[in-house]
Amino acid sequence: MKKSELISIIKSAVREELKTTLPKVLSEVLGGVTENKVNVEKTEVSVKKTPKLSDKIYSRNDKINEALRQTVGGVPQEGSLVSSNSNFSPNKQVDFNGNELNVDDLPENLASALTRDYSSLLNAIDKKKGSK
Repeated sequence: MKKSELISIIKSAVREELKTTLPKVLSEVLGGVTENKVNVEKTEVSVKKTPKLSDKIYSRNDKINEALRQTVGGVPQEGSLVSSNSNFSPNKQVDFNGNELNVDDLPENLASALTRDYSSLLNAIDKKKGSK
């Protein structure tokens, strides 16, 4: 049975139950204020379910879903949550393990690639894209 079929069955069962019980309940609540019969058959109630963050499915993998639900607000870009290392300095060069690197000790070609000013290259790329 598909989810949509189950939903339609539940909707029809609730609709039938409301047709039979709602006029009785309304007459009790109104207590004879109006003697007109209430027409319930054409009344439809639209209820929108707001999905909870814990219900939203981003992936079929449960672990990925859990990680994505925890980062719904976005990944912090600054502040204490960015780096757990309190000795973090933006001027220090570190490797993937967090070990400090000295640019002077690197090979010449690698040091020049890391310290090169790439603004002229990016301007040339933007100029080429603009001409197309």
